[in-house]
This record gives sequence, C-alpha cells and structure tokens, in this order.
Amino acid sequence: MIKILTYINTVLFIAGIGGLGYGWFNRDKIIDGAMSQIKSELPKLVKESMPSMEIPKTTGNVLPF
Repeated sequence: MIKILTYINTVLFIAGIGGLGYGWFNRDKIIDGAMSQIKSELPKLVKESMPSMEIPKTTGNVLPF
C-alpha cells in the first residue's frame, strides 16, 4: 500500500513540475492572452461600475471670500 502511494505521489510531483515548466516556458503567451482579455473587457467593467450621475444645468451663486 505504501509503495502504491509512493508511486502516485511521484507521478503527481513530476506532473506538477512539468506543469510549472510548461507555464514558465510559455509565460509570454499566457500573459499576452490574459492582457488581451483584460483590455477587451476593462472598458465595459468600468462603465458598469460607475454610478449614474446627473449634472445640473445651472449652479447657485458663488460667494467671494
């Protein structure tokens, strides 16, 4: 039983190292893909997050100091 768990642990460790290596060598593609997705959705997110504002047509008098 311990031997089987050791094999499973070794395989998962090697798969994890392989995944990290893949991410390291392809980090430019990953970062560019994430940045392009953020750039395309950012204006919409900002517009949705801002509250609606009504600007008055006229304002009151300004008192001098």
